Formats: sequence, C-alpha cells, structure tokens
Amino acid sequence: PKERVYTELEKLLLKSQKPSIGFEYMKELGVLHYHPLLQTLVNCPQEPSHHPECSVWNHTMMVIDEAAKRKEQSKNPLVFMWSALLHDIGKPATTEVKEGKITSYGHDKKGKELAVDYLKTITDDKRLISEVATLVEHHMKPILYYKSKDNITDGAFRKLSTKVDLKELILLSACDRLGRMKIDIKKEESELLWFEKRCTNLNI
Repeated sequence: PKERVYTELEKLLLKSQKPSIGFEYMKELGVLHYHPLLQTLVNCPQEPSHHPECSVWNHTMMVIDEAAKRKEQSKNPLVFMWSALLHDIGKPATTEVKEGKITSYGHDKKGKELAVDYLKTITDDKRLISEVATLVEHHMKPILYYKSKDNITDGAFRKLSTKVDLKELILLSACDRLGRMKIDIKKEESELLWFEKRCTNLNI
C-alpha cells in the first residue's frame, strides 16, 4: 500500500543522519524501479564544470545528506527533506546538450509538476504536496537573483515572499549549493548571504 511506502520513506528522510545510504540500497536492490521518477535521476548527466559529481542522482544524494544536517533549522523538516530529495526531479525531462554543454533550463518549473506527480503516488496529503512543489519550483531563485543583483528590484523580492517562505528557500538553496564536489565555500556563502541580507533589509 502506498501509505506503507510513504511511511518508510518518511522515516528514512527524518530519522537517518545520512539518508543517501538508504536510497543507495534502494537503487542496488532494484526498488527504484517502483519509483520511476527517482530512477530517471540515476543516469541523468550534468555539466561537469558545475557538477563534477556527475549524475543528478549523485548530486541529489549529496543534497539530502546536507539537508539532514540542517533539518532541525527548518520550520517543517518533513517538507524540507522531501523538497531536498525532489528539488531536481525536473532535470531528466529538461536536460539537453547545447553548444557542447549539458543544460537543464526550466527544470525548476518542470520539477514542480513532477514533484506533484510523484508525491501523489505515495500520499494524499495535499498540503505537503503543495508546500514541497512550491519549494521545488523556486529553489533556483536565490542564485538567479544573485546573477541579476544589479538589476533585481525590491519588488521582486516582495513578490517572491508571497509565494514561498524565503527562510526555507535559503536553507534549501544552501543544501543544493553544498551538495556538490569541489565547491568554493566562500563564494557559495557570499551569494546566499547577499540574498539573505536583501530579505532582512526588506523585513521579509
């Protein structure tokens, strides 16, 4: 029954200090075949210059382990952990090679749709599904706003704050950035601190 499946996955996400171990066992045992949207992450490539850990699966496993370290900082650890697991669920459907580089433009928007599709197969909790989908949809906003920092308006921040909890978004984005190999910690921290400071200054 899907309720039993969901309960086991919830325990794995919330109780494990390193959830990737459980998901790797699921992969090795063939259990992922019952979760086709997760299975697609395994062989989905990423641009090595940004993700030297290679596949979306490897990146996702690193992200959920980072999230497990920080879940107590979240106001809703369950939503947070599901969002970490599903944040790049849209990449397999949007990945292509352009001018010799692997891209996945629009994976955040597609990810919202697929996160809903996946969660509906294991739970009827509409609030959980909605909150996870929202974080997945907006998880790229901190880095995208930073890249446009000279032009991004206060209004854009205020508008975003009406759609998603910005503190939760910052926490998820931190895990996303840290869940990679060979990262520049100071650079990653400075970009997120810029986003967080803008939010603080606007009291949102």
